[in-house]
Amino acid sequence: MDLAAIRLRDTDDTVDTIARSVGYTSVFAFSRAFRRARGEAPGQYRRSAR
Repeated sequence: MDLAAIRLRDTDDTVDTIARSVGYTSVFAFSRAFRRARGEAPGQYRRSAR
């Protein structure tokens, strides 16, 4: 999740691309895991981190 968070913050890659790069085949599964680990959805994290 740390790598995904860095990529969400520092790149314009889509959430789908980032999810696949860190081993998830489903954006839904990635989003749920990210929310569990970070307390917010990937899109919300991206907006607040920038």
